[in-house]
Amino acid sequence: MHPDATARPARPPYSENTGVQIADAFLTAGAGLLAGGVNAVAGGGSLLLFPALVAAGYGTLAANVTNSVALWPGTSAPSPGSATSSAASAGG
Repeated sequence: MHPDATARPARPPYSENTGVQIADAFLTAGAGLLAGGVNAVAGGGSLLLFPALVAAGYGTLAANVTNSVALWPGTSAPSPGSATSSAASAGG
C-alpha cells in the first residue's frame, strides 16, 4: 500500500452546520453586486469578489469556483451581441 493512501485529510470534517453569518451574507452579496457592475462596465469584477469570498471564510478553491460561476454570465452575455454587430459592420 502506498504511504499516502493512509494519510489523514488536510482538513477535519465539520461536525456541525455552523450556518451563514449575516455579516458574511451582506459582504458577499454586496461584493457580488458591485463586482457584477464593474464587470459589466470595464471587467475585473473578480478583483472585488474573490477577496470578499475568502474574507467570508470560503477556501481559495471554493472562492475561485464560485467567483468564476458567478461572473460567467456577464462575460458570456455580450458574445451574441458582438457577433451580431460584427456581422452588420461587415455587411453581412
